[in-house]
Amino acid sequence: MHILDPIYDGIIVAHGNGTTRPEVTVPFMRMLSEQETMSIPNIQADTSKVRTWAVAGSTHSEYYTMILRAPILLRDLNQQAFDTCATPARSRVTFYMAMNAATDALVKWIRTGVEPAHSPPQQVSGTPVRLTRDARGNSLGGIILPEMAVPVAKTPPTRAAWAALT
Repeated sequence: MHILDPIYDGIIVAHGNGTTRPEVTVPFMRMLSEQETMSIPNIQADTSKVRTWAVAGSTHSEYYTMILRAPILLRDLNQQAFDTCATPARSRVTFYMAMNAATDALVKWIRTGVEPAHSPPQQVSGTPVRLTRDARGNSLGGIILPEMAVPVAKTPPTRAAWAALT
């Protein structure tokens, strides 16, 4: 554990929905997709050492991850890539772009002490927690990437529609 043997200058956790220990001594960034945001009843507030960035419209594993993984699965395991969800789980929102920005922000934080910006909070309501959505079904709040800021498509509603796109 880093607290017992400090070896890291900074930490970034992607898709982690746990609570950061209060004694964290290095810059720590947590990146959340919509899935993690909905699974945390009370997202931990930012501190001088912790930032949480929630990415609107993102999923735990995005469409591009499947596209990159599919040929490797076929080549190495002779398996087709597929989703086990009843509806398409793979968002077209490019979570990796937010990860790249977070990585740059973390490096700057470590090197210069300049803290990253605070993420606008995702808008949630109810019990169980649900994201507040606009008329098109897009979540409100969080980091808004281009695919959400100016949506040009809607996620297909069925597995058959998903299969037709791939």
